[in-house]
Amino acid sequence: TLTGVFRSTDAGKDWDLISPEKHADLANFNSIAIDPRDTNIIYAGTTHLPWKTTDCGKNWVSIKDGMIDDSDVFSIAIMDDNPDLVFASACSGIYRSENAGQKWAKVQGIPFTSRRTRVIYPHPSREGVVFAGTTQGLWRTMDGGKTWQIMTPKTLVVNAIDIHASQPDKVMLGTDNHGVLISHDLGAKFLESNLGFIHRHVLTVVPDIAQPNRVYSTVFHDGVAGGFFISTDGGRSWRQSIKGLGGRDVFALYQDPEAPETLWAGTSYGVYRSNNRGETWAFVGKPAKPAKPTKKATPRRGRRAAVDTGEEIAVIRVAQRSKKRSTRSTRRAPAPKKPAGPPLLTLEEQVNGFARYVDAEGTKWLLTVTTRGLYKSTDPDKGWLKIETPGLMAPFSAVSTEVSDPNRAIYLGTSKGLAITNDLGVTWSRVNRGPDDMPIKSIAQDPREPENVYVGARGYFYKSSDSGRSWRKRGGGLPVGDITVVAVDPLNPDIIYAGDYGSGGFFRSLDKGERWERLDAGLPSARMWSIAPDPFEPSRVYAGSFSGGVYILTMNVPSAMVSH
Repeated sequence: TLTGVFRSTDAGKDWDLISPEKHADLANFNSIAIDPRDTNIIYAGTTHLPWKTTDCGKNWVSIKDGMIDDSDVFSIAIMDDNPDLVFASACSGIYRSENAGQKWAKVQGIPFTSRRTRVIYPHPSREGVVFAGTTQGLWRTMDGGKTWQIMTPKTLVVNAIDIHASQPDKVMLGTDNHGVLISHDLGAKFLESNLGFIHRHVLTVVPDIAQPNRVYSTVFHDGVAGGFFISTDGGRSWRQSIKGLGGRDVFALYQDPEAPETLWAGTSYGVYRSNNRGETWAFVGKPAKPAKPTKKATPRRGRRAAVDTGEEIAVIRVAQRSKKRSTRSTRRAPAPKKPAGPPLLTLEEQVNGFARYVDAEGTKWLLTVTTRGLYKSTDPDKGWLKIETPGLMAPFSAVSTEVSDPNRAIYLGTSKGLAITNDLGVTWSRVNRGPDDMPIKSIAQDPREPENVYVGARGYFYKSSDSGRSWRKRGGGLPVGDITVVAVDPLNPDIIYAGDYGSGGFFRSLDKGERWERLDAGLPSARMWSIAPDPFEPSRVYAGSFSGGVYILTMNVPSAMVSH
């Protein structure tokens, strides 16, 4: 652990610290290896070089001879057939010791760029065969480390290696973005082995409002392996669709209710739009381009710079003639008038949410909240207008409003509580009784009775039945937690769902948030980031989890509560 090496002699029920307490160097342990001849001989890798004990922790010695100083030792491996032969992988490369760690020698053959080796793994039954899992692919040696061969693409990050006990050619890899890979030919080729095993962090899940069984989701922090995904069979299978998005993380998705083919994506860098239900994407606005460096003027080839008085005079006369010709040219066109009103902006920050409303003149506005402010636009291609929020400090996390009635409130989630405007952003008021002074994570409104507003915050779930004038902290069966998402069933707004991201939990209320029941028993990852009831199937709900991908929950809904 970070604080020491612990040992259990009763299968993990009790533990004893076998390394010195609060030692300056014997701390921040990454790796452990035990000598197969004597379990009192233990190797330990730290963030600052390796250590060894021969008496089960009573005494420790530094075994760094031959290793680059300040090496972060990720893994240590002892050869079963020759325990004096020890391998260690570190941030500075791979090392080999032929005398049980007394002296190390750098293993050559792996390029410098691949030296960050997460795991070193000697084959348990094939002499001389060693695998090295690096941040640039899997490497293999067949001669004990003298020569190495790359076995996978260098884009693969390998964190773990194992070999089947009774099938010596079966090699298994644990990777960053591709789950578990398996080879049946000692690493010559690998295949994915993730059917039934999901490890993705899903930020958003959005069922299509017009096409049954079409669902959208976004995967966080997986680079080009993440981004935006589409399912056309109710979430049973998915395909990635990031053309135009690249490897950007998507924090918010919004489907235009009047033009369902249009999707808006709030990313780590501004807003992207798809006009074909997510098949392709394009950035909204004109991203700033870095200024090109100014090139120094250089004389043309074949000419030399003016150095004497005669040439200087000739240059001056040419410049004077050019100036006279330019003054006889036609009059210049008048400068274009600057547009009236505040400037239109292109968003280049993280976008966390969307909402829509129609003002008293019938103008349709799209709202968005970002890490820098609140914005609105009637045509995002032309730009966004920033809505001033005096007294409120970005970042903003959520926004909600009743679409068709401009006289209703706009709710804004901040890191310091909830704010409300009843005049489309001219003035703002903070909520003082209810979800105040705590990070707001989610805001939801009843589609049929918009005066019913629900807020998920760090600590509690809140409900207002009068458009935000008063709030109640609800908790009948809902424990204190980090209520990251609140969702209202569009087919029956009496049904409310809530997800806890901090401690984990998926909750349902059948009476508008008065009483709650927990429904995530047995889920491998109960930390919920997003919840979306199916708009066509009243018993189906989609949930995006922290590390379990997308869950599809089919639940019993009382028949009296089902409406169409």
